Amino acid sequence: MVFINVKTGSMISKEIQKKVRQLQLHTKRVMNSFFVGDYRSRQKGYGMDFDQIRDYYVGDDIRFIDWKSSARMNTLLVKQYIHEHTKTIMLMVDVSGSSFFGSTEQIKREMSAQIATIISLAAQHVKARIGLILFSEDIEYYLQPKTGAQHIHLIIDALWHFKPQKKGTDINKACAFVSKVMRSDVLLCIVSDFIGTYNQASLACVAKKFDTVIIRCFDRYEKKLPSIGFLNLEDSETGQKIVIDTCLKNNNGYVNLFQERLVKQNNDFKKNGIDYLDIGDTDRSLDSLILFFARRIQS
Repeated sequence: MVFINVKTGSMISKEIQKKVRQLQLHTKRVMNSFFVGDYRSRQKGYGMDFDQIRDYYVGDDIRFIDWKSSARMNTLLVKQYIHEHTKTIMLMVDVSGSSFFGSTEQIKREMSAQIATIISLAAQHVKARIGLILFSEDIEYYLQPKTGAQHIHLIIDALWHFKPQKKGTDINKACAFVSKVMRSDVLLCIVSDFIGTYNQASLACVAKKFDTVIIRCFDRYEKKLPSIGFLNLEDSETGQKIVIDTCLKNNNGYVNLFQERLVKQNNDFKKNGIDYLDIGDTDRSLDSLILFFARRIQS
């Protein structure tokens, strides 16, 4: 488990930088159209509690420029304060073995990274504090909630480049960890394919303590395999192997097992009052995702 406490992040590859810039521009456009300036004018994140001194960005209130620090560092710096109503968001992202599956150019790990990046950029837009937990069968990485461009850089770097040590999935351990390290007034976003066992007590615990949202990531061929005859499948987490006849109506029961798992999970989520989104490689637009979290951040 890696607990990060550094001042600068590693370099993000040019390819990822390009993708993140596209997501940033898109997120900013959609967020601006949603808030129309009203929410940000009332919730600027400046209040009685000092948070940090950071670089000045276009649009910042000039009243909060720290002239002494600016003169000393030869660059414009502002004092940032935490408003008593500033939202805190915790991202809990699954990086287990199953997240590295993909039938297209984009594997589920990249899909999860894109979703979590959008949430991070939306949080930055309204100056919300945001943290990150990457989990497999263990807690792989933990970054405490903060604000600022440098902090968002660390989150995005970890989402796209972190290499997990374990392959399995333990959602219960991840839920126990976030319950231990976070206060109750948090928007908890769990990004996972939910392939792995969990118990009701774990879900009930986080749902009772946090405003919880689950984003399930799927690949199209996890829902229904293509009809190509016999297919050798291997569990990327356990190594278990099976042979399936994809020409059969239900793929030797594969389709039924998948649907039964979804129905059970949906019932568990509803029972505990947890909102959830299902996101595949083609079935949900970025706009819908951004608007969903804009509403949750505002509430």
